Amino acid sequence: MKASPYIEQIRVKSPGKKEEVLYCIDCNEYRMSDITEEQLTDIYNLIGEFLGKGGEQ
Repeated sequence: MKASPYIEQIRVKSPGKKEEVLYCIDCNEYRMSDITEEQLTDIYNLIGEFLGKGGEQ
């Protein structure tokens, strides 16, 4: 029995909110609430880096 279904998690802090898991690579599950376009870009870059495709810096 797994302790958690989440293998790799990307965490983004929303303004005035605690850190939340916004993307789970293992389960391909997005939580789209309260994500700004800038945060979404950061998430895509992190996913790209994780997959070895790199994110433009």
